[in-house]
Amino acid sequence: MFTEPFLTAKDIAKMLKISNALAYRLIQNGQIPGVRFGRTVRVSMQSLNQFLQAHSDKPQAPFSGNKGGSYE
Repeated sequence: MFTEPFLTAKDIAKMLKISNALAYRLIQNGQIPGVRFGRTVRVSMQSLNQFLQAHSDKPQAPFSGNKGGSYE
């Protein structure tokens, strides 16, 4: 059903080179939409790309993350 990975706040922090606290805050306040899985919240790559496009000065290619690797 899902073909793209779901990212944790720590994954997002590492990818964007921001603090874990900032990544958690962006998800918690809804700026980056997340999906709750039990007690954790995950973010789709599509949601992250939409956030980046909305907050970018100029158009960018979608962020592809860690090609060939897993964030789990």
